Amino acid sequence: MYGQKYGWALRFRIKEKLLVALYPLKNRFTVQIILNKEAIKKSQKMKLGKNVRQTIEYAKPYPEGRWLFISIKSKKDIRDIQQLLVLRAEVK
Repeated sequence: MYGQKYGWALRFRIKEKLLVALYPLKNRFTVQIILNKEAIKKSQKMKLGKNVRQTIEYAKPYPEGRWLFISIKSKKDIRDIQQLLVLRAEVK
């Protein structure tokens, strides 16, 4: 997908904070979003589709939060990502 010597990613930042990274794949793409503990709690109260909910649930927790790599499979996934981006942008 991406490495120092291959592939590429499109990253969006707010000031210095990474908001989201997009990784192109053949016929699809993967979205990377890092959610902290507060954002994870809020996301669990949202009406998200199965793909995104499972990604959040199974993501390994790190001190800075959970690194979500969401493979986009449907329009519902895109709407879910939009909701997570709003959440990511507002949570400190």
